[in-house]
Amino acid sequence: MSAVATYNLPDFVVGNTWQGVPLYTISPVPSGAGALDDVEIQFRLSSPTSPTYVAKLSAANGDITLVPGTWSFIISPQVLPLPAGTFFQSVKLFDDSGTPQPYTYTTGTITGILPPTR
Repeated sequence: MSAVATYNLPDFVVGNTWQGVPLYTISPVPSGAGALDDVEIQFRLSSPTSPTYVAKLSAANGDITLVPGTWSFIISPQVLPLPAGTFFQSVKLFDDSGTPQPYTYTTGTITGILPPTR
């Protein structure tokens, strides 16, 4: 099993459009994995492995775009469904067999800040 990589997502301002990630490429592709079929990013409050998440984005729900024929994806700019605070995020990958590839995910944090007041 590979070590889990750390990747912190760019901060966001609550209620504003977050910049997203223009291209996120998984390399190397897990040995024996089929084609990338879904990506899920789960956001948690207490730890990256907490069983309860507060929000998630996924390709299956249209929040993430898979790049055909690769293990790459795009997270388009969007308003994130998160309040202010720091969240642990984890990226889970699924191949076309529907089997999670937990040994090829990343963890990190993302921080939501309140918009400036006038």
